Amino acid sequence: MCTANTLGTTPALNKVTAIDLIISSTGAVQGFPTISGVDLNVPGWLNDTATTFMCLPVLQIKFTLTGIPASEVALARRVVRTATVMASDGSQKQDTKMAPNGGPTGDGPSTSTVVRPSNSLIAVSDDPGFHGGGKKIFPITYHASFDLFAFDLVTKAILAKVSYVIDIQKKTFDDSSPTTTLSGVVKSIF
Repeated sequence: MCTANTLGTTPALNKVTAIDLIISSTGAVQGFPTISGVDLNVPGWLNDTATTFMCLPVLQIKFTLTGIPASEVALARRVVRTATVMASDGSQKQDTKMAPNGGPTGDGPSTSTVVRPSNSLIAVSDDPGFHGGGKKIFPITYHASFDLFAFDLVTKAILAKVSYVIDIQKKTFDDSSPTTTLSGVVKSIF
């Protein structure tokens, strides 16, 4: 199994012709599942102030391919994430996901969140962020840096990479306008 930590370093020129990061319905791909009440076919920012209190983006990333069938391309994601919530004793509780050296760790994507709608397209949908909890855990913060690689399954060569950062700050469970940002988007085709 090839993961983001075991990819080769040999580039495979010109097999990815475009990378699209989608955060609205325009250009969205269909065929993704609904996971934990979140429809991955509908990109955009979600902020529930009534039941689950989730706050997250649904985003899709598409890689347009040439000279290689989509069945021979796989995706690997690395992430460094820190989330903070209020603990029951009133203290801040922090959860961090990273490799032991402080760098990124492998984090999917799961096969159910990857679609190949044609022989020249592979896409992933993701919903990073706060997936809900009780009213007493606010305020919450979420910061994650992602690297998503498209690679050739045969040669293990990296074809393309997209990096991005998600930041969320939600002060109370009923905060109707939390701070939510997608930034640091860098697309690289090799």
